Amino acid sequence: MKLRNSIAEDKYRESLIEGRRYFLESENGKKVLKRIEEIYGKVKSIYVLSHVPEQGGEDFYRVLVDGDKVISCDLQCDGAELSVCTIEGRPVKDYEDGLKGKMERIQLLVAFDLLEKIPQLPESGT
Repeated sequence: MKLRNSIAEDKYRESLIEGRRYFLESENGKKVLKRIEEIYGKVKSIYVLSHVPEQGGEDFYRVLVDGDKVISCDLQCDGAELSVCTIEGRPVKDYEDGLKGKMERIQLLVAFDLLEKIPQLPESGT
């Protein structure tokens, strides 16, 4: 499958970049990134593949990290306090094999395209 510079790809690209900003700029995002690094080591790149906000202050993120693993993060916010409930990772190949839809595959391709264009987090991001 190849990228075609479609409107859908542009929307995914914008969403992936915005999700990346969350981990670089927001206090909660920085906390989660720090926790991911405690488990998996220094993070060079990160893109949010999915974000599902749930009732009661719980959020679920699925992020592509360093182009070789997909990490699922389950977060709980109680007011201003953030707690990271679970962080689980798996190889990107396993994640890719589990994708059922064409759009999910396109989103992953767009994330890999961004990795080539913006490969590393700035040093101040972590």
